[in-house]
Amino acid sequence: MTERIAPFAVVNVVCKAHCGRAGPVAVDTHVLCMALRGTLGRSTFKSVAVRTRTPRATTSLFRSGKLVSTGAHTIVEALLAMRRVMLRLMLVLDWDLDVLNVEVNNIVAHSSVNYCINLNLLGIDDAQSGTNRAKWTPDIFEGMRLFAPPTIGRDIAYVIFANGRIIGNRIAAMTRVPALASVFDAMGMHRYVLGREYRAASGVPEKAVIEAHTGRVIAVRQRNKRARQQEHREAKRRKLEASRGAKKHKAELDNPLTGRSVLAE
Repeated sequence: MTERIAPFAVVNVVCKAHCGRAGPVAVDTHVLCMALRGTLGRSTFKSVAVRTRTPRATTSLFRSGKLVSTGAHTIVEALLAMRRVMLRLMLVLDWDLDVLNVEVNNIVAHSSVNYCINLNLLGIDDAQSGTNRAKWTPDIFEGMRLFAPPTIGRDIAYVIFANGRIIGNRIAAMTRVPALASVFDAMGMHRYVLGREYRAASGVPEKAVIEAHTGRVIAVRQRNKRARQQEHREAKRRKLEASRGAKKHKAELDNPLTGRSVLAE
């Protein structure tokens, strides 16, 4: 089996900009949410999310006039999505606006290799070398976050999965996407092919190491799946209780025997 990596394909381009004529313009997100038929975020980001079909992207508009586009596959698509949102905003506000100060925040690309990777041995080698470039918490997330050495990768970060799936991010320009595969090969990942590692992680036979590693990954996936199912059941139960409470409250208001009146309240 030949260890090779497929070319990286861009899946997400994150760009930011400002809407204005000569500088940023402050807007009311509550009014724009109704006018642009968007989604108003309240918990994490207080912005209006507007989705466009062509190109397929999501543009978030903040109160300060900042625009953030996600989901596009190219920088041109991200700019086109922001300009389409800006045209709808111009019709609502009757202002002459434009997209200013466009910057690329991040580019995310994915690829895969034709072999499984021993993340346990990779983490052990990183801890023993003292570089601290690998971050892996399998109980929370299956993928290992690995930073490339500054000498060859210039702050490129990868998310590596045991099944051979690879995600590259922290890319500031589209011209650096083709270099992701060469940087990944330069880190010597062929030494961690599952079952053909350059050294054993412990004194147990290689077959036992493979079975333990595979079983650990499966156990983590099952544990995460059970946690997601439990969270979904709890959310469904809370929603059902809220619905029952609302119906009960409405029945009490409509019942004349309770002595309560909607007009009196």
